[in-house]
Amino acid sequence: MQQLKQRFNSAWLKFSFNTLFQIARDPWQYTSPYETWKYQQELKLLPSIPILQALELGCAEGIFTVQLAMYVEQLVAADISSVAIARATQRCVSQQCQNVRLIEFDLTQDQLPTEQFDLIVCSEILYYMGDRAMLRNVAKKLAQALKPNGCLITSNDYRVSYTEAKSTKKSRVFGAEVIGAVLSETSSLQLIKVIRTPSYCTHLFQRSLPNRTTMQPPEIVTFTEADVPPMQTNVFDWFSIAKIATTVQQFFKA
Repeated sequence: MQQLKQRFNSAWLKFSFNTLFQIARDPWQYTSPYETWKYQQELKLLPSIPILQALELGCAEGIFTVQLAMYVEQLVAADISSVAIARATQRCVSQQCQNVRLIEFDLTQDQLPTEQFDLIVCSEILYYMGDRAMLRNVAKKLAQALKPNGCLITSNDYRVSYTEAKSTKKSRVFGAEVIGAVLSETSSLQLIKVIRTPSYCTHLFQRSLPNRTTMQPPEIVTFTEADVPPMQTNVFDWFSIAKIATTVQQFFKA
């Protein structure tokens, strides 16, 4: 039953995201001032040491990919949508990003690339893991894919919350709070810094060394609504795909 649920989730996500990208270019307005500001905050979190191998999960049409490529030696950029990957490839060619390798990839089903990474960026896709068990499994995969002291950056929206009824153990779609909590509970991931805004949260994790015994509390940076460009009105519900997938998954649990 678990495998059936995972296959459904994968097929639904591929169909949904391909449809969205066929309907419109940049369906989530990643070129808006709001998203541009968010990207700038993520880039400020990059480690100061050389980044030899980096992985971007959920690269969409490559808008952030071409920015990140300037800071790393080799970048693997992945997305579940073949339509998005085709556009990201065009963008990287036009921007002469010869250090980028683009792949079609499903985080819930596929094995991560075999190399270990100094940096993984995984933003705005962990909502779609289906349930908390899937999210835990993905968190472990991300931790294992990092080199010792490697960094994981993830930005996620607050607008969808997660609830769990003790009597039924049924979960609903979750957002930044639960994503951050599950990653923090993952063995070998240490939370280093948190950026909080009224609408989203960015977490910076580091894969801790096996012999590290002392854990410092994370640095917390808070921005007010006045600090952040206004969010653009979006014709798409950011979480509609996750909501529908989760609703159907509850059918399998019933």
